[in-house]
Amino acid sequence: MKWHSFLQALGDLPLFDLATAVQLTGETRSRVTAQLSRWMRAGKLIPLRRGLYAFSDVYRKAGLSPAQVANEMYRPSYLSCLWALSFYGLVPDAVPTYQSVTTRVTRRFANRIGNFTYSSLKRSLFWGAATRTIEGVAFAVAEPESAFFAATGFSTAAFFAPPAL
Repeated sequence: MKWHSFLQALGDLPLFDLATAVQLTGETRSRVTAQLSRWMRAGKLIPLRRGLYAFSDVYRKAGLSPAQVANEMYRPSYLSCLWALSFYGLVPDAVPTYQSVTTRVTRRFANRIGNFTYSSLKRSLFWGAATRTIEGVAFAVAEPESAFFAATGFSTAAFFAPPAL
């Protein structure tokens, strides 16, 4: 598989996973995996996490936002906590880590795009997200109220529980 044909098949995607690369190129999984490793070493691809890639700046045709990467790296998730509060202008400082919440196990990832943390929440507390855009790229982010609860560690049930008599 040649770089030009690979770029033509997947170049319009801001990021892609191994399954998409196999499907769109028609090559075997092992051949695609080997070629992706070569292109990562050559600096043509950016590994985001195991099995998820983006084109380097030189080859990227589609816009790539770190907020979009945060949503795609670990699903289901949406940006929350201090990052979301900063996005809405409610925290005066810039937050260097893209903080998200998820119903899955807590994880951390670091790559050339940024640092990403995912905090686990119960399914019943996984609410309050909305779709926003930055430079034409859509991503999911917590509403300010939801971000506040996630950032402070309050559960809505405990916060709104009637006082004990």
